[in-house]
Amino acid sequence: MMQLSTMKSTRFVEPFAKEVDYWERTLSYISETLEMALMVQRQWLYLENIFYGEDIRKQLPKESEEFDEITEDWREITSRLYYAKTALKATHFKPPPYALNKLNKMNDKLDLLREL
Repeated sequence: MMQLSTMKSTRFVEPFAKEVDYWERTLSYISETLEMALMVQRQWLYLENIFYGEDIRKQLPKESEEFDEITEDWREITSRLYYAKTALKATHFKPPPYALNKLNKMNDKLDLLREL
């Protein structure tokens, strides 16, 4: 990313300005999406131990069901990340900002579950 910013500041970038802008936006989106995926992963791993206990599932059935839905979404996303083989394909399986928005929503839901 730093190299792209440096390239943009030179006069020699003019013939490639569109490509440089495209890659700067694309790499920024990939970075944001992967950072959010790591945040979701941390929260999910913490809550997994809590919500897989039978006593908690009985005490908090609605929240357990919500965690199960998040788990399904998380499995879908991690499968796409794994099978895509490249960060570009993994984050652009649907037009941006789909993956980032989905991860943001998952993170918000996990935040709410964690506050209980």
